[in-house]
Amino acid sequence: MYVLLAATGLRVSEALAVENKHFTNNGRTIIVEQQVKKDSPEVVKYLKTDAAKRQVDLHPDVAEYFQRYRTGKTGLLFHTAHGTPHLYGNLEDRWLTSGERDLPRQIAIYIARQLGSVTEGNRS
Repeated sequence: MYVLLAATGLRVSEALAVENKHFTNNGRTIIVEQQVKKDSPEVVKYLKTDAAKRQVDLHPDVAEYFQRYRTGKTGLLFHTAHGTPHLYGNLEDRWLTSGERDLPRQIAIYIARQLGSVTEGNRS
């Protein structure tokens, strides 16, 4: 999931609601049209703002990565063992140990460097 977040800029709630069907243009574009509710493992068809509904183009390397990741999957890309959405408030506690709290930022910087969008003098 961190690859998706870093490569697209999606909000966590949006990334958790991405389904295989949201990939278009031969897997090179993601349609963002839903999110996971903050306090409930439920996908809703509205976003934080009206302007948040969008299409996000993927770098070819990222599109290829997700093409492999999506193979054989239906429904949500990231779900619990029961097939329900993760609650994004629990992700950090569930997936990261105390020494890994900065991992998403480190991964984002690494991916951005690999894709050529961040240089040493141009960090965000």
